[in-house]
Amino acid sequence: MRQKESQNHWIEIGVGLSLLLGLDLIIKQWLMEQSLVSWNRGGFLGWVPSWWWLPLGMVVIAGVGLKLKQTQNRWLKWSWLLILAGGIGNLSDRLRFGAVRDYIPYPGGIQGNLADIYLTVGVSLMLVWLWRQRYETNRTNL
Repeated sequence: MRQKESQNHWIEIGVGLSLLLGLDLIIKQWLMEQSLVSWNRGGFLGWVPSWWWLPLGMVVIAGVGLKLKQTQNRWLKWSWLLILAGGIGNLSDRLRFGAVRDYIPYPGGIQGNLADIYLTVGVSLMLVWLWRQRYETNRTNL
């Protein structure tokens, strides 16, 4: 990667991560001040003990950060960026409060937040990209 491209790559990552993470944390803080959050003390959707997810979350965030550094494809870059922002947003809550601030109700009594949406959209974008890659590969091999 040339120096100019490398610089633009890091600017895009820095600005994107700042905007995504900032929006998540600002919304959580505002809703917490209005007493409109519920506290998710469990891990994944409240089902897994939180102590198990802390070390795993740190390792996953570090791994995603390394993948993001290497990624040049825009789809993958934004997939990894959304996953990283969602992971950091929820992990920062867990480190700061011992629980994640949730405020979006879903059917079945489950609640989530914007960071959860980032994670879901990031993984979905990655799956679409992988599917497209496989489709293109199969199409060229016919």
